[in-house]
Amino acid sequence: MITPDTIAALATPPGVGGVAVVRISGPNARLAGVAVAPQLLNAKPRMLVWGPLQDGAEAIDDGLAVWFAAPASFTGEDVVELHGHGGRAVTEALLQAVLAQPGVRLATKGEFTRRAVENGKMDLTAAEGLADLIAAETEAQRRQALRQLGGALGERFESWRHHIMALLAQVEAGLDFPDEELEILSDAKLTEGFRQLLNGWDAALTEEAGRKVRDGLSLAILGAPNAGKSTLLKMIAGLEPLDSGTITFDGIDLANTPPHQRHFALMFQNFALFPHLNVLDNVAFGLIEQGQAKSHARSQARVMLER
Repeated sequence: MITPDTIAALATPPGVGGVAVVRISGPNARLAGVAVAPQLLNAKPRMLVWGPLQDGAEAIDDGLAVWFAAPASFTGEDVVELHGHGGRAVTEALLQAVLAQPGVRLATKGEFTRRAVENGKMDLTAAEGLADLIAAETEAQRRQALRQLGGALGERFESWRHHIMALLAQVEAGLDFPDEELEILSDAKLTEGFRQLLNGWDAALTEEAGRKVRDGLSLAILGAPNAGKSTLLKMIAGLEPLDSGTITFDGIDLANTPPHQRHFALMFQNFALFPHLNVLDNVAFGLIEQGQAKSHARSQARVMLER
C-alpha cells in the first residue's frame, strides 16, 4: 500500500447546500479528523457520530463525522469524512481547520481516485467509469458508466490478457522445445486463437459504443423544404405527440415509448435541403446559416458526413 502525505478537499460541489462533506485521506487522516471533530476519538470505524466541528477552541458547526480504517476505504488509506452544513462560510472554515493540521495539504484534482487506483481499490477502467458516472446527464450514460465502474470493461481487458498469456505459452513451448516434434507453431488452433483475439480487438475499436453514449452523435436531418424535418426532431425529443407506427427506431415504435426515453444523446443539426446542391454542399450551407465561417463550413460538413 502506498502511504504518502495526507490530503483533504471538499467532496461535495462548492456553493450553498444543505450538507457539505470534507474528505481526508492518508496516514494522518484520523489525527486530523479528531482534532476538528473530537467525537471521533472513541468512534468505531464506519460509524457516524454527531458532535461539534471546531477549529481549536472556536466552534465552526455541529455535524457528523465518520472514519474508515485502511484498507477498507475508498482510497485504501485511513479516510475521514466531516459532514457540516453547506454554507460557504461553514465549508471554508471547516476545510481550513483541517488543512491547518500537521502533515495535511489540499488534494489535487482527482487525487483521491488516483490513490484508489494506486492502492488497488479500482483499476483505470473503473476510474474512468467513476468520472463518467459523475458527469452522466442521461440514463444511458448513467447505466453505461455504472457498468464500467462495476468492472465490465475491466473484465473484457482481463479476458484478453488471459487469452494472450495462453497463446504466449504455446508459442514459447514451440520455441523452447523444437526437437520434440510437437508442431505447436503450425497448429491451426494457435492460428485461430490469434485470429479470434485480433477480431475481438477490431470489434472493440470499431464499435465505439462507449464514446457514442458518452459524447453523443452529430447527425444531419436532410429533406426537402417543409418535408417534416423539424416535426421529426420534435417527435423524437418528445415535444410533440406521436401516432402509433409513425416513427420507429431500431424496430421500436416511439409512440409507445415514454418521452423521457426518447431523449437519445444525439446532437441534431437541422438543415433545409436545396435540390440544386449535393449533400455536402447542403450541410455546408446549413453550417453557414448557423454561423460557421464559410472558409471552414465545407471541411466541417465533410467531417460530419464521414463520421
